[in-house]
Amino acid sequence: MSYLLGQRDTLRLEVRDEQGNLSNADVALTLTKPDGTTASPAVDNPLFGVYTAQVTYDQAGDWLRVWQVSGAVVAVDSDQVHITAPALRIVGLAQVKKQLNIDPADTSQDEELSGYIDAVTEVVEDIVGPVLPRTVTETHTGGAGTLILRRPPVISVTAVVENGTTLADGAWQVDPETGILTRSGARWAGTVAVTYRAGRTVTPPSIRLAAKELAQVNFRPQLGGDYSPFDTDSAEEGVPGEVRLGFFVPRRVRELLKPYEQGGWLP
Repeated sequence: MSYLLGQRDTLRLEVRDEQGNLSNADVALTLTKPDGTTASPAVDNPLFGVYTAQVTYDQAGDWLRVWQVSGAVVAVDSDQVHITAPALRIVGLAQVKKQLNIDPADTSQDEELSGYIDAVTEVVEDIVGPVLPRTVTETHTGGAGTLILRRPPVISVTAVVENGTTLADGAWQVDPETGILTRSGARWAGTVAVTYRAGRTVTPPSIRLAAKELAQVNFRPQLGGDYSPFDTDSAEEGVPGEVRLGFFVPRRVRELLKPYEQGGWLP
């Protein structure tokens, strides 16, 4: 399951004996957080054989939840939950549900669909570079008049530190699309640390549409019906007969992304 950072959850466990009947026992809950630390929330016994605990997820990442049962019944039950921090994605859940013709009031698949949207964001950004704005700090070695930032396009450069000295804005120029950072009238010397905002302040319509199409084509088999896991004879869908298992990028999605595709010369 997946929750948002800071979300509060009520965990519930039913304890049953070998005959399948509810039974009281000694129950403890241990949570292992993403950083490896553990917590043991108080466990309540509101009903016979039923145990609950309240937990607030205060770290992003994967949490392990282990119920330890002893006494009249001896058992161990475990599961895990993924916690994500609220963040922008190329397309929102409502947009993708509309693309898939899912009723907005139907929330039964929201969690699973959100995971697909996260994966789509990674796939699209691997092709076109950062779309969602983020701060990047990276280190380069001087020696030439230019260096290439690794995560273009570049919204803005916030700091350039050459051999421990912060350079004024006029000491360099940047090409936002290629990420080429040029030293004015000189060569870069020593170690150069660059902090910049990568991504796009406005997501181009074709990238947004490509993300929705990619989410649709990969999630559609989950909707059941008579949809085949194999491709159709349509060239737009990819190679006829190609298996649609796992993530792949259909031809029409590649065409939508082509105007913004990063070149092979990037490091």
